[in-house]
Amino acid sequence: SAFAVSDHDTLEGSRRALKKGSEIGLRVIPALEMSASLKGHVLHILGYYFDFENAPLNTALGRIWDYHRARAETMVHNINKELIAEHKTPMDIEVIRKIGATKPLTRPELANYLLELGHVKSRKEAFDRWLVKYDIPNDALTALEAIHLIRGAGGVAVLAHPGIASMSLKAITSDFDEQVKILADLKVEGLGGVEVYRYDHTQEDQQRYLDAARS
Repeated sequence: SAFAVSDHDTLEGSRRALKKGSEIGLRVIPALEMSASLKGHVLHILGYYFDFENAPLNTALGRIWDYHRARAETMVHNINKELIAEHKTPMDIEVIRKIGATKPLTRPELANYLLELGHVKSRKEAFDRWLVKYDIPNDALTALEAIHLIRGAGGVAVLAHPGIASMSLKAITSDFDEQVKILADLKVEGLGGVEVYRYDHTQEDQQRYLDAARS
């Protein structure tokens, strides 16, 4: 009866979904997933039911796009040094900028481009060879700022995939009691939910995070 499109750091997919949903009579919940940092690690904060026209939220998303673009261009510059030294075709910065004109530039986009150029046989190889080595911490926004922006736009802020190995609570600490303490601290700041049901959460993960959310 309803669905949400929670693209990373952009409202474009959700805007399109809302338009199509109104045309066909299907309820679409405004959504996005914001990249943020906490204790030196990346966390993803989901937002639902917010006002699309909220100025502070849109300004922040614009800053994130700019950050992603500058980060990607620096990574491309470093990768190209190796490609040129190996007499291989470098990545074209204009192609990268064109990709970044329609969505935030992230490492998977760079991996896809390296794959297209024939420099790797898989996205995993691109990460293993270059994209981990030349990664730049994604700290454009703190977790508290993301929560406050979503709340300020009238939305509900939800912590994404706490139980996976990276970009999560588990990456910050494997101690579950410490994870619950972080959740409690984030709740004070306005966190309204936790993503419990997810394909790569184990049954144990689901139950633990469900209990934590209820508590």
